[in-house]
Amino acid sequence: MVRSGGSGRPYSREEICWGSFERNTGAWCPFTEQDAIEAAYQANEASIHLPACFDATVHFSEPHCFQRTPAVGSKPSGFRSVLRGEVGSVVRLHYWASSKTFRLDAPTNEPPSYVVDVKIEAAPQERPAAWQWLDLPPSALASAMDLNWHSFAPEHSEAIEQASRATMGRVEIIIGLTKYVIQNFNGAYAEQRNERTGARRSVRRGYASDAAPPAAPDDLASDFCGLCTEKFSETAHSGPPATRLLTHSPAHWPVHRLPECGHAFHHSCIQHVLTAPNAYTRKCPICRRTLARPPVAPSSSIAQGRPAPAPRPGTGGGGRVGMDPDEARRFVNPRNLGDFSSSAQDTYVGRGPSARTPSSRRWF
Repeated sequence: MVRSGGSGRPYSREEICWGSFERNTGAWCPFTEQDAIEAAYQANEASIHLPACFDATVHFSEPHCFQRTPAVGSKPSGFRSVLRGEVGSVVRLHYWASSKTFRLDAPTNEPPSYVVDVKIEAAPQERPAAWQWLDLPPSALASAMDLNWHSFAPEHSEAIEQASRATMGRVEIIIGLTKYVIQNFNGAYAEQRNERTGARRSVRRGYASDAAPPAAPDDLASDFCGLCTEKFSETAHSGPPATRLLTHSPAHWPVHRLPECGHAFHHSCIQHVLTAPNAYTRKCPICRRTLARPPVAPSSSIAQGRPAPAPRPGTGGGGRVGMDPDEARRFVNPRNLGDFSSSAQDTYVGRGPSARTPSSRRWF
């Protein structure tokens, strides 16, 4: 018997897709566990627990299904609307100003203000689990969006996964001259500490990205890092073109070329020099030329852990909800994105989240 909630069509991955709606933007997020969710739904189960999906529990309620995730650190328990949607159809979401959330159901204790129409897309092919690090401070975990999370290298992700399954799990990852410790596992989340700087970051179990790495020049292939002496061709990883990374190696160590003198180092090796507080110690380790400190970008309201502004009329597509068109164009400029690979974490300055916004908006 086919249950009545969502689409009444018989299930097939080509025509039916289970997904949730990102609460801050309304973006459609298909689940990876499509077959398991459908099986529980057709078996008239009340809910299904998805431990690999941030410990979420999907509840099969009427008229709208929903998802709950547990509280972790500064992140409170989460809520998302869930839909068994027909691929290619368009559904309407309602903005709840009181909770700053997009939901399938209309507000009940406040006047309607804002709706978006979202197209349901098919789930991507199965993706392997991947541990990811957050480019915002741990205090901003509750406000983080998907684009604030970046995958570790596959070999590092596997090591973290193994540690997550152990009692009092703990794993050390050494990249160049920097040691990172991942510990304090709590379900799908954990804490990372940079042993050199003491900086802490949130990490989580997510899914590997389908995006192919952008092209980058190979002019450093025969060079060595001036600090750890590892050969770049054996350790480099592709990334944003501005970081001048290599693409042909399976390892994931970003390379940074100093603009003042042209000498190159692993980003993780040179980052403590670049962030030195005074010019006397902020010098190239090879030629001793004084280096400029990396520019500090102004953080967005979400990057600072404050709630995102409510949507307003006249906003352009792209960027986060409520962003002016000019800001949105600047926001998605690749030159503003920084280096998202695992060994460049402590020099990356987050610009705040960005997300695909729904295609149609209406105000009452």
